[in-house]
This record gives sequence, structure tokens and C-alpha cells, in this order.
Amino acid sequence: MLSAIQLVRSGGTYIPPQFLSSASVSAHTPPGASIREHAQTQLTDRQMQVLRLLAAGKPNKAICRELNIEEGTVKAHIATVFRVLDVANRTEAASVARAIGLLD
Repeated sequence: MLSAIQLVRSGGTYIPPQFLSSASVSAHTPPGASIREHAQTQLTDRQMQVLRLLAAGKPNKAICRELNIEEGTVKAHIATVFRVLDVANRTEAASVARAIGLLD
């Protein structure tokens, strides 16, 4: 509960876990929308900042310090990034984000 509150206070959007299945993500993606368009509309600016730092190889604690947010918030943002990009780990998230042009 505390992590959800921290996430919302930092500008993120809390979504209950039961709504995070891949079926609900695909149901909210307009037909013909690319993965990049989907990610751009689903990820907040803060989540994009976390993704950039994650892709740069920064550990969660370094991301916390750089963005001045709690570790639970970073973990929530990373979980959302993984869900939106449909990946299972940090390396895959960075690779997919680069491949679809989310990262410079």
C-alpha cells in the first residue's frame, strides 16, 4: 500500500496487480498501434527516466539517488516498464527500448 501511495505521489499511476496481465495490455492497445506508440502512451515521463537509467546500467539505489525517489517507487516503475514492453528483465527492457527507438 505504501509503495502505491509513493508511486502516485511521484507522478506515477497505480494499477492493481490483477489488471496487469498481458491480456489487459493488448486490450488497451488500439489496432495497428506499434509497440513504440503503445510504450510512449503508456509510460510516464518518470518511468521513461527510470528506463533510461536502467538502460545505462544503473542499479536501483543509484536510480533512487539520481531521481530522488524511494526504492519501492523505482521497483514499481521498473515493473510497469517490463509490463508495457512485455519483457522479463533489465537487459531485455533496454534492448527492446533501443530496438523500437524509445532510447537515443
